[in-house]
Amino acid sequence: MNILELQEALEHAREQLFQAEIKLDHTTDKELIDAAIYEQKSWEERYNFYLRKLREAFKKATTCGGG
Repeated sequence: MNILELQEALEHAREQLFQAEIKLDHTTDKELIDAAIYEQKSWEERYNFYLRKLREAFKKATTCGGG
């Protein structure tokens, strides 16, 4: 993935994480709380993954002098 694609993926993951947090906050059914927690954790992991990859891509672009 290039930097633009990583930025888009990171933004998408951030928005989905936000939505998952809202869903968890509003989930009252005991049977669905675990599912909401897993969904939130999943988007947190994806967000952290894309953030790490984006940082690596920026670092590589600055050390290589290209993008």
